[in-house]
Amino acid sequence: MISPDNSTGSRTADLATIILYGCAVFMLGLGSYGFWEPWEPKYALAIQEMLDRGEYFIPYLNGEIRWTKPILYYWAALPLAAVAGVNEWTMRLPSALAALAGMIVLYLCISRIRSRRTGFLAAMILGTTPQYFCMARQAMPDMLMSFFLLSTMCFFAAGRFGEGDPRRWFQASYASLGLAFLTKGPVTLVLALGAIGICFLFQPGGEVAQPLRTFARDWKIHAKRFHVLPGLIIAGAIAVPWYLFLMATEWRGFWAIFVGYENFARFVLPIRDHHGTVTYYFSTIFHGMYPWSALLPGVLIFLMKKTGRTAPEMRQRWYFAAWFLSAFLLYSAAGTKLQHYFLPAAAPFAVLIASFWEDFSARKRPTELATVLISVPFLYIISRDLLDEGHGRAIANFIDRSDLNVEGIPFSLLMVFGTWTAACATAFLSKRASLLSRRVALICVMTAVFNAAVFSLHVIPRHTTTGGRNVTVYTSKIEKRLQKGAALVVFGGVRYSAYYYIGRDKVAHYEGDELDTMVASLHEKSRVYIIAQDEWMPALHEKLALDRRHKWKTLSSAMEGYSLIRGLRRKAEIRKDSSVAAPGGGNA
Repeated sequence: MISPDNSTGSRTADLATIILYGCAVFMLGLGSYGFWEPWEPKYALAIQEMLDRGEYFIPYLNGEIRWTKPILYYWAALPLAAVAGVNEWTMRLPSALAALAGMIVLYLCISRIRSRRTGFLAAMILGTTPQYFCMARQAMPDMLMSFFLLSTMCFFAAGRFGEGDPRRWFQASYASLGLAFLTKGPVTLVLALGAIGICFLFQPGGEVAQPLRTFARDWKIHAKRFHVLPGLIIAGAIAVPWYLFLMATEWRGFWAIFVGYENFARFVLPIRDHHGTVTYYFSTIFHGMYPWSALLPGVLIFLMKKTGRTAPEMRQRWYFAAWFLSAFLLYSAAGTKLQHYFLPAAAPFAVLIASFWEDFSARKRPTELATVLISVPFLYIISRDLLDEGHGRAIANFIDRSDLNVEGIPFSLLMVFGTWTAACATAFLSKRASLLSRRVALICVMTAVFNAAVFSLHVIPRHTTTGGRNVTVYTSKIEKRLQKGAALVVFGGVRYSAYYYIGRDKVAHYEGDELDTMVASLHEKSRVYIIAQDEWMPALHEKLALDRRHKWKTLSSAMEGYSLIRGLRRKAEIRKDSSVAAPGGGNA
């Protein structure tokens, strides 16, 4: 293992680099593009409603309690919104700060138990995986939860594997677990306990039953060693009061909706058509953690190798593998699947990749050389997928969308692949293993930083306008007409960005099975705009063809999955009803 360099100057330089990267990639231009459907506008509207109601302990949306997630994300965003208003910047800043804090915590903890270089590399790998830096720019609780879970596991590792008194590390771990539980509910507890359980039950070097018998026999010793009882008190003191308050406020909804539907049913059944097979998260691993996922063959060999490894080193290695497996097994077993659910697996993935590279730099044996070279064809396969399938995978792996076409992606992917290939070939051919391998690692990190900058600062903001992440793609075209009294209808699915940008009182919403009701409500309107979901367009066209009061025209289909339709009252109908004013001209 590489000897650590823990000098103050080196640590300061590392932290400065991490902070500079996080500020640039996570925060630059954070409020320069609109909210992305379907989740971001819901949180913005809920926080606005909480401010309007003066309610700071229970989230509300549309006048009803929003049961989907606990309170901590709202508490993180409310102070910012109270000072600077509810907007894209204030809603996304908690996620960006949590992402930066996650990199810092990972660096500090891995530096403590392994080496400073491994800690820095792990932090940069984490920050440059697409799933991580894209979720850092989303107004959602997932990044906040991921940060607290990362802190839980890293502080626990620092207490277990580090030197000195572990008490404060375990206390910090349990406090983080309480905060994670307050951010996204029981799933965080299952992830943490699952990781630690796998780590104990499948310890390397023995049978499964032996650690289980040992743990069952010595559980009191383990409970004392890991400060379980005071830790549970700390976690409970942080998380339980709010849950008790919520239950006291609406106990039936708490058990039926929050516990029964949003947690139990979401795990057992695919909710809102978010389903997938056991292979679902393999796509996230390969495409959402690009380009570092190219080193997965090396990580697998690294995990299985025992030659020259001490028992503590093997236990450390297995701890992070168990953390990754816990997330993979839990979310693969769940009935409801979304790509961003897998975000908690990014941190152990980064540690395993960094540890493999550390091992390669220190030893450079034939097996390590081969696995580094194998990463090139792996990276080629991933790059080909990202290029050939509408570029959709590059974004779809964290916000569940596809069909992305934005300039800059092909160049970025080719740049990453070419630089990576050259760096790996250099590492393979060089005889100066240790020094050159670290320089190659630096080149790979810089390449990944370039890729992250392209996506965060160019692709994501542009996709708001080219891919139709919110209705401003259409409402910006008809804003003046709406101000003059034109009617706006969203048909086939709720678009909460319409409520946020236009105003709830100015938008009518109808589900797909309410077609007749919607058309009947438009009879007396002189100018109507419909934002219609594409799957309902055939039925809508058929119904509008029978409408003799309006002349209908499709104005645009630029928004992914939705079309904009305009209806103008016919002149003959206007003459029949003198109370209806004649519509204005123009294309809008």
